[in-house]
Amino acid sequence: MKIKLIVFGAIALALGLSVVLRPSLPEREQAQTVLVETDHGWGSAVTVKRGGMCFAWTAAHTVKNSAKVKVHRVLRYHGHKAGNYTCDAHVLKLLLNQDAALLLIDGDPDQFRDATFSFFYSKPGDKISHVGNIHGPAFDASFEYGVVSQTGVTVEEEACLLDQGSFAIAPGCSGGPVFNSLGNVIGLGVAYVGPGVSLYVPTRVLEGAAENANLDWAIRGYSHPSVKELEEMISSREKEVALLAKPPEFLPFLFFGAPPENK
Repeated sequence: MKIKLIVFGAIALALGLSVVLRPSLPEREQAQTVLVETDHGWGSAVTVKRGGMCFAWTAAHTVKNSAKVKVHRVLRYHGHKAGNYTCDAHVLKLLLNQDAALLLIDGDPDQFRDATFSFFYSKPGDKISHVGNIHGPAFDASFEYGVVSQTGVTVEEEACLLDQGSFAIAPGCSGGPVFNSLGNVIGLGVAYVGPGVSLYVPTRVLEGAAENANLDWAIRGYSHPSVKELEEMISSREKEVALLAKPPEFLPFLFFGAPPENK
């Protein structure tokens, strides 16, 4: 009996210390958010770790023309920027209808933090927060509080149902995570509507699309594809981008005449 009490006491003490030593929510949420750099602009992403590797979810429109990007992890000490860790990342898959994309970070996994996703339905009035990188590296990662304004919003620019939050996002924030009051990810910010009005892809929508694309392991669970499967995904994405960059071929001059001269 005494042994059981000692064991339970040790467990309770360990849990208590973990709670006390755990960083505050703003610090934790900022640590799970990275800056995404492409040849065309900037975005944000939330990191997840699986089997010793690190991945990240971002907005599809941020990396739609890229096969490879850079991610910047801002290092902080007591809330202040203390350094920067930069490495390459491969675009694995785009979920265009949900404006989401999955990246494989090609860097030291110990430099990144693992985020947890929540799949509960939000309701208007629920407290939320958002982290993003306003105008890329021009500012440090922003942290904003807000509430869920409404759910199930449809807009012409996006093909899926979105939720609306009372926080502001700006260029560079696309793909930045939206957290609930417990610090769990409930969505990815994708659209600015007006001052203090933004839209995000909720994880309940992202989950179904990820499952159909065999990417559900990157949202819930701990497994991941084999190295060979990941290499095939990287190769497939590189071919897609190469086709996008390829100039259109002219048909025989007989039908369309000679191609225009370069200016």
